[in-house]
Amino acid sequence: MRSDKKMAILMAGVLVMFVFAAFPMAASAASEAEIEQAINNGTAWLAAQQNPDGSWGSGTTYYVGHTGLALTALGSHDPVTYSDNISSGLNFLFANAHNVSISMQTAGDPDTNGNGNGIVFYSVQNHEMYETGVAVMALAECGYLTPDAVVNVPGSDVNGMTYEDVLQDAVDFIAYAQIDSGDGRGGWYYTRATGTTSDNSIAGYVVMGIAYAISKFEYPNNIDVPAFVNTELDYWIDYIQNDPGTADDNGWAQPDGGSGYTSPTGYFNIYKTGNLLFQMALVGDDKTTPRVQNATDYIVTHWNDPCGWSSNQGWKSSNHPAADSDYAGTWSTMKGLEVFEIATIGDPAIDWFDEFTDVIVARQNPDGSWTSSCGHGSTQILGTGWALLTLLKEVPEVPEVGIDIEKTVLDPNTGNWADAVRADVGDEVRFKIWIHNAEPEFNMTNFVVNDTLSASLQYVADSATPFEPNQTVGNMLYWYFPDTKLEYCENFTIEFNATKAQAGDDTNCVNASAWCNESEPDVQFFDKDCVYVRERPSIEVNKTVRDSETLEWADAIRADIMRDMSCLPWARRAMPTSSYHCIRKATRQIIHGTFGCNTGNSMSTLLEASAARYDDVFSPRVPD
Repeated sequence: MRSDKKMAILMAGVLVMFVFAAFPMAASAASEAEIEQAINNGTAWLAAQQNPDGSWGSGTTYYVGHTGLALTALGSHDPVTYSDNISSGLNFLFANAHNVSISMQTAGDPDTNGNGNGIVFYSVQNHEMYETGVAVMALAECGYLTPDAVVNVPGSDVNGMTYEDVLQDAVDFIAYAQIDSGDGRGGWYYTRATGTTSDNSIAGYVVMGIAYAISKFEYPNNIDVPAFVNTELDYWIDYIQNDPGTADDNGWAQPDGGSGYTSPTGYFNIYKTGNLLFQMALVGDDKTTPRVQNATDYIVTHWNDPCGWSSNQGWKSSNHPAADSDYAGTWSTMKGLEVFEIATIGDPAIDWFDEFTDVIVARQNPDGSWTSSCGHGSTQILGTGWALLTLLKEVPEVPEVGIDIEKTVLDPNTGNWADAVRADVGDEVRFKIWIHNAEPEFNMTNFVVNDTLSASLQYVADSATPFEPNQTVGNMLYWYFPDTKLEYCENFTIEFNATKAQAGDDTNCVNASAWCNESEPDVQFFDKDCVYVRERPSIEVNKTVRDSETLEWADAIRADIMRDMSCLPWARRAMPTSSYHCIRKATRQIIHGTFGCNTGNSMSTLLEASAARYDDVFSPRVPD
């Protein structure tokens, strides 16, 4: 009997072993200790690969890009231990910095400090935007603790400049290099703006550079980004995202919501869609915005797809998990989801960070490196940099909307403040800037207001209230309010005059920042707005609509659906851009409770007020 029992137990054990061999258990999630050890080993390996001249890379032509990515990873993890590597690496970047004369662009003036200079980084000029984006990331990450440090690289174009000044001129160059027209409007390509094509792989690095600069360098060393950059970027986001439906799929499998490469009809993948998500965050979208949800749905749809550069849309190796995945894709997706604080995606829920870390930790080489990333980059330096930044969950913060700014211009014909007026050369125009605390939880202080006049508008001295600008740099006017404190729903205004000095249409934009010192840590908020001074035409057309109740002609009326109307601008793409942004702004005010600041204001009246500010917005009847 004992013999039979032993045999039965032995057979049962063999059966269990067979079952586990045939159906392996899922790998356990990487622990925090394992992730930390992988980061330590990876950064140690990366530091050891630095070349004597301070660069990273071997046999590559893109030393600036390799160096920038390595510096960002080291600076994110341990800037003290790797301080010598960082100092030497930054000096290599400075040695490859080049001055560029910058000037007014179609969308606005990129020169925030008025010195006429931009700075571009490259080792090979035909990839200057890739390398500049990564170099700006590195300088912001590794230089924000010492913004007043002076570059000491004899022979460099930036020798003698402070880190802050170098970074500001580099961001100005990025604004200058943004594509002005065509399908690529609002994005970036391999080189500065010389055509009409953009590339959402390149735009991903450039936007990350901007985000690192504005999040790392804080007041009083904050980096200014021209207001038009985000406005133009919004055009690119809308263009490059594949629309719901099959009209622009071009034979691709389920690309809805994903990012294309240079057009919304091809070369989709999770890597570029992660870039797209972060771009959406930078321009003010939140995770409830429909296009954000569409991009997230795309990632869910292709989560288990194989990786690759051209035809594959996922992040996993085709031999997953026994081969290296797309670490550029894991980094890009991580920053796109983390910036919106999206912890899980899909139903059933996918814990995307757990899956990333499981694969990355398991695939680390014994020496601490990672092999080149599937479909992106052919070197261990790049693969290791992307893997480390994913594990570090390194994501720069994007500005939150805590203040609300509105810019208007006085219409002399009606006496009302409007978003646009017509004026002849020689006319004097009055502008008003309204700044409001829209953050219900905190007070705001230390306001900085920067108004940028177009080249054909000239400021009229002694015309401003409550006081003259504290500083004038070229065509930029600066007001500083270090001691002003606004509680929730409080506001203040600035007014000033400008003369129209040249023919043509003008755009006048203002951006403002304020600090909340009651949070932990302190938080800086930004907002912007623009108005237009248009040339008076030789003939003027005034379109009105008959109000059936008052029998008067008006700029707008209310009507029931299907009553004397040929169309409704429901669809985003059928809607004029100004209308869309007006409605987005009104919706944002409703969500944040701004309409509650004035007693009696309701959602309906707020939308009415918003619609009244734009000639091209039709506000349908709100049901009782």
